[in-house]
Amino acid sequence: MKGEIMETAVIPTQKNGYKHWKPEQKLTLLQEWQQGTPVEELCRRHGLRAARIYHWKRVMERGLKDQGELITKSQVAALQKKIDELERA
Repeated sequence: MKGEIMETAVIPTQKNGYKHWKPEQKLTLLQEWQQGTPVEELCRRHGLRAARIYHWKRVMERGLKDQGELITKSQVAALQKKIDELERA
């Protein structure tokens, strides 16, 4: 048991024929990659393409940089309306 790497079970759910990965599952895969597991092995083990893993990494990095407040589309529309009114004044 000593020196062995313990594999985690990361099983996505199926939605409309597509695999749906929860954020926690994506993070687990990215952490495995960060700890030295080659992307090719992760892809083979979980049935993914490398581009998907790289995409998740970019999204995560972007999310960490832009830790702004999330707002709904309706709030964005209301704010845009106020901006337009102020610009006309």
